[in-house]
Amino acid sequence: MPITAKRSPQSSVTPSNIEQSSGESPFDVSIQLADQTHLPYLVNAILSLQRHESSEIDDLDPNIEKNLTTWVQQLLTNQNALTLVGVDHKQQPLGCLLGEIQLSGEGIVANPLIGKVMILWVEPEWRKHQLGKQLLSFFEQSCLDAGVKNIECQHTYDNALADGFWQAQGYQPISISRRKMLE
Repeated sequence: MPITAKRSPQSSVTPSNIEQSSGESPFDVSIQLADQTHLPYLVNAILSLQRHESSEIDDLDPNIEKNLTTWVQQLLTNQNALTLVGVDHKQQPLGCLLGEIQLSGEGIVANPLIGKVMILWVEPEWRKHQLGKQLLSFFEQSCLDAGVKNIECQHTYDNALADGFWQAQGYQPISISRRKMLE
């Protein structure tokens, strides 16, 4: 089921469990649907997350920025995706969440829809202001509204900040992924 109920171009969205900013204080944050104007920030945020989680930056594709731009542009037009940004009173992005509803286990489980948080990034100076929690709360409510009962996320095993955040939000580890680098 698509995430469309709360979509409208250039609009701020305010679910009942997230307080809308008044726009008067430098600590006020509003959650908005991302649009093309946020594209440079979203690409930069994904690259920042990559740097935060991995020392293997040299292994990135030489066209990484172009590839990420194409991917994010596709998400912005995907009716099953929800791309959110948290902005301050000057409309400067402070964090983002890129999520999607996907089919998982179709024909095996009663409800094959699953929410996937693909990217959650909050600028370091805003991590103690509950912005990640607000972005996630909006995504969770949107998934519930679409009939989704489970949401998954991934992070690297050594990202202690992410591990603590996700556990504090009630997300429990359910599987282990392993990788072997072949020469």
